[in-house]
Amino acid sequence: LYVGKLYAVAAPPPPPSGYKTGMSNSKWGTRVECGAPQLMLRRGVTLIELLVVFGVLAVLLAILTPVLGMVRSTAADTASLSNIRQSTSGVIVHCESSSGLFPLGKSGSSNMSFMGQQRGILLRLPDNSDYAMSWFGQTAYWPLILWSMGDEPAEAWWSPDAGNTALTPYRPSDYLLTQSVMAGPSYWEREASQDPASWRPMRYTDVVSPSRKGLLVEHPQRASMRWRTKAPLQRASPVSFVDGHARLLRLTDATPPVANTWQGDSKMPVIHTERGVLGHDY
Repeated sequence: LYVGKLYAVAAPPPPPSGYKTGMSNSKWGTRVECGAPQLMLRRGVTLIELLVVFGVLAVLLAILTPVLGMVRSTAADTASLSNIRQSTSGVIVHCESSSGLFPLGKSGSSNMSFMGQQRGILLRLPDNSDYAMSWFGQTAYWPLILWSMGDEPAEAWWSPDAGNTALTPYRPSDYLLTQSVMAGPSYWEREASQDPASWRPMRYTDVVSPSRKGLLVEHPQRASMRWRTKAPLQRASPVSFVDGHARLLRLTDATPPVANTWQGDSKMPVIHTERGVLGHDY
């Protein structure tokens, strides 16, 4: 039997946070609390969890990929509209400095003939070379005309989707010039004989409806590449008008064109407009 003084023993302080408490025997035989570090064990990721994560990522990619593609295509449409406006402005400037005549070559200036009897034009270019083309070849090669008249080559003459190929005036433009400005209105009447005597540059003031008559249109195949469509005429393409404005329009909504017999009966909206400068496209 132990006889002695009794001492008051203070309660132990609370265990620090992050510790687990437990019991231990003291040297006096009493049980006291003690603290032990709480261990946080990391659990590995299971295969099922990985598959779920990959599945979620695949769904997000499937949703975002078309959206990102649409954003890029829309941005390219905007850039193309800017280009076609600048190109239209360049053409109109030449009209204003040449008594209103649209900038075209001189028919018959080349002894060469194209597509049988189509007379050619001959250009003297700034690099001291000569270039011959057919009269209606100016539809795609109008940049050569402007270059021969002193304009510096401009990137706006080609589509933003033209690729990495070197852009030179010898490369046909992606923006096609309407042939309505290359022949008199009678040439573009339906069932007309389409006599080459009608081939001549028209005047800016000859256009009856400048806000409705297209001047330049992006090649449908080029425009459709941005949207990966198999029906290019159904997709809206940049079209500029004689008054200088430009819009995205479907060529299938344009006035039905008239075939050009001197181009193998080819016909395209805006390019081969019925009644030419007296007609309208939209």
